[in-house]
Amino acid sequence: MAVKQVAMQCGLNHEQILRQLFMRNLGMSPVEYKKLYQYRF
Repeated sequence: MAVKQVAMQCGLNHEQILRQLFMRNLGMSPVEYKKLYQYRF
């Protein structure tokens, strides 16, 4: 799922807000997070 779609489903008006939240709280972008965890389970 694209970052823009996830942002809209979370009620955020713009995908940049989601990117900023990821960087602030996790220290990585949504794409980096997906790459890190997509094959773990």
